[in-house]
Amino acid sequence: MIAAMSLFSRFMRLLPLWLALAASAAHAQGRPAAVPRTADYILAVVNRELVTAGEIQLRINQLREEARRTGARLPSEDELRTQLLNTLIDERVQVTHAREVGQKVDDNELDRAVGNVAAQNQLTIPQLRERLRTEGIDYNRFRSNIRDQMMVERVREREVQARIRITDAEVDAWLEKQRAASGGNLTITQTRARHILLRPSAKASEEAVMARMQELKRQIESGAKTFDQLAREVSEDGSAPQGGDLGWVSPGSFVPEFEEAMNALAINALSEPVVSRFGVHLIQVIERRDTKLDAKQQREQARNALREQKYEAANADWLRELRAQAYVEMREAPQSP
Repeated sequence: MIAAMSLFSRFMRLLPLWLALAASAAHAQGRPAAVPRTADYILAVVNRELVTAGEIQLRINQLREEARRTGARLPSEDELRTQLLNTLIDERVQVTHAREVGQKVDDNELDRAVGNVAAQNQLTIPQLRERLRTEGIDYNRFRSNIRDQMMVERVREREVQARIRITDAEVDAWLEKQRAASGGNLTITQTRARHILLRPSAKASEEAVMARMQELKRQIESGAKTFDQLAREVSEDGSAPQGGDLGWVSPGSFVPEFEEAMNALAINALSEPVVSRFGVHLIQVIERRDTKLDAKQQREQARNALREQKYEAANADWLRELRAQAYVEMREAPQSP
């Protein structure tokens, strides 16, 4: 069961919000996704969005395929459907909230994200449009759904971070613990790194994105493209205009999985693709330096580390509150004739 739940959690973390929306869009147009029309029906109404049985079945099919490849065991059918229904409701709640607060994504950022979806599937944009058409998904709605996903990610990061409170006492305790472990040494190693970020999607699974990252890595290593060029062209991060440059950072500034991979790199070396809650990264360390932190910098380092420790709990609280404020109407499955 541990392996099964790990698979479920990883899949649901990486599967984007627009998948469910695309399925409901197809349903609204009379073309339910991935299941016969006669098998589809509404399971829940969330604010003005629908959750359908067709969407549940689509995700079950994808989980089964993932489990087949990895050899993992899934929860029981009933448990899986319940988990997926709750996940889809949570997704709808987040999308409608992002729209209500007026979060924006500009067209250039959206074009780059759509282009990455096409490239990760080894398709041109016209070929992607045709693939979507054959699956009953309108291209403009597809773009709109990707925009929704990007909006949600930005709102979540902003609002969850704003909820995290770090007290002076917590900072003092963290610093005392660090001093006890380094014998009072106030010098730290700062790193200047850059990265390329790609986000998995229904048209670009984690596996496809990892393969795409390996191809980008080969292009850099062969000299066909520079890291700076590729970051500007394809990265789905705010650092893209700077060639992916993240500037000088102290320990504790990044999520643990990113920082662990970054710290293991030699200068100018490229990482293997690294998965974090933001997507898949390709990392390169540009420089390192030993720096003696002043009192203000020490406290800022402590706050960054403590903020990361509290992020998951704050995110869970944020989502619970959004759901409690949302209109959710559950529907019964139709009776068999």
